Amino acid sequence: MNLPLNVDVQCTDGPAARSTTIVFNPDTGQVTYLVVELKEGLDNQVMAPLNLIAQSTPKEIRLNCSKDELAQCQPFIKVVYLGEGDPDEAYRELGASNWSAYRQDSLDAEMLEVYSALFAQVEQVPEGELAIPYNAKVEATDGTVGTVDELIIDAASNTLTHLVLREGHLWRQREISIPVTQIDHVEAGTVYLKLDKASAEALPKVSTDRG
Repeated sequence: MNLPLNVDVQCTDGPAARSTTIVFNPDTGQVTYLVVELKEGLDNQVMAPLNLIAQSTPKEIRLNCSKDELAQCQPFIKVVYLGEGDPDEAYRELGASNWSAYRQDSLDAEMLEVYSALFAQVEQVPEGELAIPYNAKVEATDGTVGTVDELIIDAASNTLTHLVLREGHLWRQREISIPVTQIDHVEAGTVYLKLDKASAEALPKVSTDRG
């Protein structure tokens, strides 16, 4: 099964979200959640268990649940108040009525600086697991090799087998398939490999069934 990121996510009652991130256990390779950003709601990303996926194509992911059921999944981002006193009062000073449901992208540069000093957005990744977002930078031992575009998962075991990267400039863009065994670690949304650039670029391409 190929699991594309940054594609539409359909529920049984219509379009509901967009895929943003996968969460997996680096020790077992087991993919545990698909993170999606709901079309309705503000800064509203939830963690959909993999058993909700009914079908995955290069252009969309279909879930076997309703929009309401998807919205009840565990939130991916928790907003933590770092200041003292009432967080709602601090948020009202930023021009909002509710600090827990407010879009950072609605703030100007000055207010964003104030926001960042008072509030932190923390990913709710289970202990021992890692999150790989769409377009995450992938670093070889000697430099950047590409960005994450898609993931290949063994449908029988739900284990992550390869990262599909977009590599090169727009006029020379091609795909590289990196075995998950070659991931050294993931830090701050960047994937670090055990390979150098030449070794990564020499890896054989794995089919992604794009047609």
